[in-house]
Amino acid sequence: MITEIASEEEVLYGRALQIANGLGNRSIRHLVRESGSLLQLRKMTIRELMRLEGVNEKTANMVKSAETHIPQAEAELRMCKKKNIKMLLFSDPKFPNRLRVFDDSPVVLFYKGENIPMNKNRTIGVVGTRNATAFGKTFTETLVRDWGIYKPCIVSGLAYGIDVAAHQAALDNGLPTIGVLGNGLDFVYPNLHKKIANKMLENGGLISEFPPGTPPDRVNFPMRNRIVAMLSDALVVVEAAKKGGALITANMAFDYNKEVYAVPGKPGETYSEGCNDLIYQLKATLLHRPEQLPSDLNWSVEESVAPRVRQAELFIELSPAEQKLMESINKKRQISLDELCMDLQQKPSQLLGKLLELELKGLIKNLPGNCYASRM
Repeated sequence: MITEIASEEEVLYGRALQIANGLGNRSIRHLVRESGSLLQLRKMTIRELMRLEGVNEKTANMVKSAETHIPQAEAELRMCKKKNIKMLLFSDPKFPNRLRVFDDSPVVLFYKGENIPMNKNRTIGVVGTRNATAFGKTFTETLVRDWGIYKPCIVSGLAYGIDVAAHQAALDNGLPTIGVLGNGLDFVYPNLHKKIANKMLENGGLISEFPPGTPPDRVNFPMRNRIVAMLSDALVVVEAAKKGGALITANMAFDYNKEVYAVPGKPGETYSEGCNDLIYQLKATLLHRPEQLPSDLNWSVEESVAPRVRQAELFIELSPAEQKLMESINKKRQISLDELCMDLQQKPSQLLGKLLELELKGLIKNLPGNCYASRM
């Protein structure tokens, strides 16, 4: 549920619920929906909690136990302030809308970067092997450079190889870029990428669901990968072995109904096997040239570059695609993303960017359950 800017008390309690053993992101969101708000949830007794749908005594006790974790949440907040890290609650308007639609996304997100584009209208995730070849790095640079006219935000994991090549290419071409880390934001891993990470704070930023002090443990990276998948309108795998983090991210993106692309390679080459398998399994579209992706997503240069013009105080100019979307939304009191996809015969990845634009313009609102309603 989108509310006004979250108070410190709400952020701390949301984080305490996360820390509480046994409660996950899905459960916390369900509890907030049923109770009405985090602060209302905090006030409820065991008996009142058990009256909520799907809440038994065990869950109610877990909720009440969150109070004991408030001191830890306060310590994390103090550390964040010291390290210039922000804590962002899922109900805050600044929280990424692409994450908001998934109940398994973090209840509290940590981020760095004053100008981080949480809700850029176009995002592309670029991932691949840490052991990138010269071809893989060069092709990544070519892709990002040629996408520049569409002004997307480039998302990746700041790892060796393809990830850092994508971030660097974004910086070289004046594009915003977000690095998703599998550790706390009080340090950069790998340390070799600290310099580029600092540059990313000027036009983009870093995010993580892990509090300061969290080391880059192996178990953290699949969790990091799902956020890369969630944030991407389309995910591109440039080079990947038969197993590895890039394939985990691609499979997650496929499960989230995102557009997945893979750059094909020669049969038998180690870092082509993963991409070729994704294409063979019909989980990814073969990417053979940069302009293919924006064409598939119906991106136009005019929409991305031209400024939005207000022709009158209460009138906002909409593109033809946005007008059709508003017409579908206005037909009902509220409409789900699935219904919009059926109505307009488009995929979620083709609509999410436009929905974000309409929401940022104040024309629609995002409701619980991945639904939308007109504000007009």
